[in-house]
Amino acid sequence: MASITHQPGNALWASVAPMFRRRLLAAWGVLIASLAMVVLAAGVIRNQEQLSAERQFQLYVDEVSSLITQRMRDHEQILLGGGALFKASNEVRRDEWRIYIESLNLNKNYPGILGVGYSIVIPKHELANHIATVRAEGFPNYVVKPQGDREIYSAIIYLEPFLGRNLAAFGYDMMSEETRAAAMRQAAVSAETALSGKVTLVQETHGKVQSGFLMYVPIYAKGVVPEAEQARWRALQGFVYSPYRIDDLMAGILGPRRLQISFRIYDNNTISDETLMFETEENDFHSGLQEIEGTPPPRYTATRTLTFYQHDWTVVFQNTPAFEANAISHLDKLVVGLGGVVSLLLTLLVWFLSFRREQALELAKRMTQTIRDNETRLRQSEERYQLAVRGSNDGIWDWNLETGHMYYAPRFQALLGYEEGSFSNTFTEFEQKIHPQDKNPVLQAIKAHLESESPYDITHRLLTRSGEWRWFRSRGAAIRNKENVAIRMAGSISDIHQQKLAEAEAEEHAQHTQAILNNINDGIITVDEIGFIASFNRAAERIFHYNADSVIGYNLKRLFANYSDNDASESMSDYLSASLRSDASGEEQEIEGVRQNGERFPVGISVSEVHRRAERLFIVVVRDITERKRVDRMKNEFISTVSHELRTPLTSITGALSLLLNGAVGQPTEEFSRFLQIAYKNSQRLALLINDLLDMEKITAGGVKYSFSVEPVMPLVEQSIDTNRVYGQQHEVEYKIIHREDASLINVDPLRFQQILANFLSNAAKFSPQGCTVDISVQRRENYVRISVTDRGPGIPPEFYTRIFKKFSQADSSDRRQKGGTGLGLFISRELAKGMRGRIDFESEVGKGATFYVELPLASGSIQDAVAPEPEEA
Repeated sequence: MASITHQPGNALWASVAPMFRRRLLAAWGVLIASLAMVVLAAGVIRNQEQLSAERQFQLYVDEVSSLITQRMRDHEQILLGGGALFKASNEVRRDEWRIYIESLNLNKNYPGILGVGYSIVIPKHELANHIATVRAEGFPNYVVKPQGDREIYSAIIYLEPFLGRNLAAFGYDMMSEETRAAAMRQAAVSAETALSGKVTLVQETHGKVQSGFLMYVPIYAKGVVPEAEQARWRALQGFVYSPYRIDDLMAGILGPRRLQISFRIYDNNTISDETLMFETEENDFHSGLQEIEGTPPPRYTATRTLTFYQHDWTVVFQNTPAFEANAISHLDKLVVGLGGVVSLLLTLLVWFLSFRREQALELAKRMTQTIRDNETRLRQSEERYQLAVRGSNDGIWDWNLETGHMYYAPRFQALLGYEEGSFSNTFTEFEQKIHPQDKNPVLQAIKAHLESESPYDITHRLLTRSGEWRWFRSRGAAIRNKENVAIRMAGSISDIHQQKLAEAEAEEHAQHTQAILNNINDGIITVDEIGFIASFNRAAERIFHYNADSVIGYNLKRLFANYSDNDASESMSDYLSASLRSDASGEEQEIEGVRQNGERFPVGISVSEVHRRAERLFIVVVRDITERKRVDRMKNEFISTVSHELRTPLTSITGALSLLLNGAVGQPTEEFSRFLQIAYKNSQRLALLINDLLDMEKITAGGVKYSFSVEPVMPLVEQSIDTNRVYGQQHEVEYKIIHREDASLINVDPLRFQQILANFLSNAAKFSPQGCTVDISVQRRENYVRISVTDRGPGIPPEFYTRIFKKFSQADSSDRRQKGGTGLGLFISRELAKGMRGRIDFESEVGKGATFYVELPLASGSIQDAVAPEPEEA
């Protein structure tokens, strides 16, 4: 009998062959199918989580970008408000600026802002006068810094709050540094807000040095923006601006919120260490910037370019590890693990039951039922998941109207400060936390939605675990059966507390601004680009006797004579535009107003123009000048009386007194001669006062005629000295020329020039001690000539600097002052110098005398007659 040889291959097959029997194929099929389903489910979950995380990351990016953008717009409004204050006033004093900034409550409303200031633009020739003016305000050590020779200067003269770091910026010339100067030039030429590049602020005097930048709003003379760019620069008065330390600014913008993303801000569009301005504390920048060994790259990144006021910032965002930990739950791995275990258990179950048909059939039925139940739960879970996706970071709720069961997502409970599982599964739990004033509207909205399918979207307050009432937005939708009966309702709540607070603050700020406008004595009317009234303050109501509601939306023409609402000959916007283009733009112009009862009266108006969101607006400042016109008429009548009723008899009196003194009717006695001398001198003083009053009236009315001619300057100066030499001898003072300029020619009216020098020489003689010398100096400087007169008198007190060139101004204004004079000489001299395209000024030190000088342009060789322009308001 043949023997059977044992082979290893046959034994292996014998051991595994039973596994491939037909009745065991079902077990293998279950294993493969279940593992496939597990892998598919894990893949779906992983994809959904990644999509949700990407959307959440983009929401964070949008939120941060929106917060920064909105705060920058808020800061621009602060500067525009400061600019409006300058436009509405001829002069803004330091205390007015401080009160205005304090009223904004910057630390509370705009945390992170370093301050709000005003920087004045100073031509080179006015630098010394500017420094003297600020020192006279109580800042004896004030200087414009850094010092140096520049064609144009700027100086920070107002900066509130005026304490701490901000003291270092007082007097700083921002135009001396190129980055700041570039932004200032851009603002000046474009007439729009401009943002500077990255700088180190002068306020960085201690502590950590932060990157900084500045925002500028240009202020033009008389509140008018010229059409041409060059004209804008010439009309530039200064800048309302704010300096920012960017770390402090971002802390104020982001507040206490804990971001789950990190970001860096770079100046302009270049990403480098040199342009880096800010980075969050939790930054982990390594993807695309700097590889950190052993650290995985971030999963999500984004780059945004934020454009603010003609300047770009590049912001690079990336997720933090905390974001990935919260956004990616790795549920897919759990599904794979649990699904694999379940698949193996199912396979083993099928394996052991495969020999029993009845048990296998029963198992199949159970599995089928289990799959159906799982599908139902999966469908419900999928619906909740879709709601969660749509609600993003909101709190999800799901209300089964048939059973009364209420599902509160963990995020819902966390928004109210509770831990997961703290809520009971009832609607009462939600109802009890609604604010008593909001409960009825919320319940009515839910009822209306269930009955009539009206939208359920309402804002209300909920009580948090800490006892605080916070604002939320509730939204939801009902799920209905085939009979259109609501069986479930699901939705979400969103925390909008900060938004509500911001809206309340914005409304309060608007009311505060309106209150300021309503308490200004001048009428302020804003008009759109086609001439219709947009706002009407209380002063305007008092002036025109209209209520604001009765004129807003109507044409401005109804407030002025010679216009009607139906008059199409010239639109009011054309008139306002013409006012801006005219030489008098920004100055008060006289026009006839019409009150509600038809009464006509004189008003003074000044027009300025602003642009807001690409819309053109006119700001019309109106002042009732009825009383001023009456006073002007009285003044003119008085001047006429002085001219016709006093001057002629005074001439006769002076002549008669002169004859008596010269012995025309016999030689008077010594005592009688002394009385005649007193009367004669007083008549001469009265004649001088009348002549000065008449000159002042001519200057104010613009009626002074100038006869210009090209003259060598030295003969005119010598002639003035000869003319006033007797006056100097009466005071025992000698006039001496210490510096000459024989080659220079000036184009002046010789008589008016003599009048200016006569005033300088007589004042110098009058205030110099007896036996002293008055020095006269003539010097050429660039394109003008300076004629200076220096005395050895007591000097001019600093508190008198700002009033010295005003009408009737005298350092000693008492009735017992030692020196005579009308107080009009310097005012008249200044206006005459302006009429000859020159200027006068002075330098003085108490106890060491004073130097008054007039500067006149070098002559071009032409001879002309001209009428002096109307003088500026002193």
